[in-house]
Amino acid sequence: RPWQAVAQAGHELGNHTVRHPCSMNFGFVADSGRTPLEKMTLADIEAEIVQAGERLDEVVPQAAVSFAYPCYQPYVGRGATRQSYVPVVAKHCVAGRGRGERANDPRYCDLFYLWSQPCERMTGAELVGIVEHAIREGRWTILTFHGVHEGHLSIGDGDLAELCAHLDRNRARVWTAPVATVAQRVSHYQATYFDKAVG
Repeated sequence: RPWQAVAQAGHELGNHTVRHPCSMNFGFVADSGRTPLEKMTLADIEAEIVQAGERLDEVVPQAAVSFAYPCYQPYVGRGATRQSYVPVVAKHCVAGRGRGERANDPRYCDLFYLWSQPCERMTGAELVGIVEHAIREGRWTILTFHGVHEGHLSIGDGDLAELCAHLDRNRARVWTAPVATVAQRVSHYQATYFDKAVG
């Protein structure tokens, strides 16, 4: 069973829903007959998250799981009925990964809508640069990959290898870990820091 081997190697199998609901603004959603986020309720998306979690537990039970927002979109409904489902993610997962402009500041980041960097079509040098920039700023960067060397929104396998080699060479100063693992550490840190800083 390949997924068990992946988990045993220290990787997290995160929750990403069952049907991957996204906005109908995407042609692949509007033309597919799938229910888009605009036509879903909070109860609908919660059922998706719960069902995906149950399936993950059947394959690879994990103590903590993070959530990856399909298409980075954290809402259901539209216009006057649009609602964030970030609170639903907070109810069922230890963290949620969306999309943002920068790496996360561990003192203040919202653990249930963390900013991540889409990495499709990036070179190895660009990926290393993102990591090094986060180190200089004392931030937590999350890199999002969809495919490697093939498929939708992919990067080259050589570019991923260059990033991995850089991370391996710099283990003493770069902590590389699953989102759920880092989120739990940051949560403990924020429990003391955030309350004091924001008061």
